[in-house]
Amino acid sequence: MIPVGAVNIDTSHPMGFGDSMKKDGCVKYVEVYNDSFRSDAEVEGFIARYGLERRL
Repeated sequence: MIPVGAVNIDTSHPMGFGDSMKKDGCVKYVEVYNDSFRSDAEVEGFIARYGLERRL
């Protein structure tokens, strides 16, 4: 498993990549950063969906 550090979810790209990485199982997001573009609920949903370890 290759951990991918912090990801900002201000676009749809992290979700698309996250779905592909989840299927493959070789790469995983570990942290998320929110610059206030997304709501707390969206960030928490992203964390739950991809099993992130930490929120920055």
